[in-house]
This record gives sequence, C-alpha cells and structure tokens, in this order.
Amino acid sequence: MNLREVQSLVSQEAGRINNLDRLLTRYGDPAVAVIRKELFEYMNSIVNDEWPNLEKAQGSSKTHMLWRGISRKIMSLEPMSNRQIAMYTDIIKKSEEVAESREARIERASIHLPGLFWIVISICIFSLVAINTLFLPSDSFAFGLKILPVTLGALISLLVITDQPFKGQSAVKPDAFYKIIESIKTRTE
Repeated sequence: MNLREVQSLVSQEAGRINNLDRLLTRYGDPAVAVIRKELFEYMNSIVNDEWPNLEKAQGSSKTHMLWRGISRKIMSLEPMSNRQIAMYTDIIKKSEEVAESREARIERASIHLPGLFWIVISICIFSLVAINTLFLPSDSFAFGLKILPVTLGALISLLVITDQPFKGQSAVKPDAFYKIIESIKTRTE
C-alpha cells in the first residue's frame, strides 16, 4: 500500500465529514444541532480513540457507536420544504461516503506485505551472498560487494517503512482531521 494513497484517503474522509457538517449547517432545522454536536464528537473520537488502534489494524467501538447514532439521526430527519428535500438527498449521500471512507481507512490499516514476501527476500539475499563467494576477488568485485548490501538494505528498509502506514515514525498522522475539527468549531452557517 502506498503511503501517499493512505494519506489521500485520510484527507478525503476528513473532507467528506467537513462537507457533511456544512450541509447539516445549511439544512435549516433545529434538530440538526444535535447531529452536528455528535459529528464533532465523532471527529474527536477518530483522532483520540481510533487513531491509536489503527496501529493494531483495528477501529474503535466508541467511534463506531458514535457513527451509528449519527447515521440513525440523519435517517430520522424529516425534510419539510423543497430546499430541505434537495439537501436531505445530499446529506444521505455524504453520510454514506463518510461511512465508506472510515471502513476503507480501517481496512488499509490491516493490509501489509505477506510473510511469504519476506521469505523470498531472505532467499534472494542468501543466494546473492552465495553466488558472490564463487567469484575471485578483484577491485571492481570488492566495490560491487560493498554496494550490493547497501542497495538491498535501502530498498528493504523503504518497504518496511511504507508497509504499514499507521505504524512507526513515518506513520500517517491525523492532521487533516485536526484541520476539519478547527473548521467545524467555528462554523455557524
């Protein structure tokens, strides 16, 4: 899984939640205030409760339950005017996209290189070392022998770093969610 692809997925999810909040704000029904408050709690739950669990390729049950409550409340909205009917369709569509984005993020957290890949890499390295012992030493051979492990090590470390996008120092951060949380805090209309 490409690290940038996961970062893009996280940004899209945050953007979809922002769009959903924007639609709810413009809906024009006092009942939406409760949904918006829960949506804000949902965003905070993603960052505080769910994000640490992504390292273990799991979602948060608290975050899941918050989304279920939001989803039920959205489905129970009863549009009164033509404007609300038109917006309600968009709200339903956007809420489905948010749910799909969350599922995709959690799924991406569990995808990593299979154990067979590492066995094949080990066999290749062992084979290269064994083959290199068959040749007579020379200046160019010694240089090649020094470059080979450095190159292989760099490639393997790149794979390890990008293999699980929610683990390690280069892990995907919830920065996009923090930006949207700040945006939602200030949105009144």
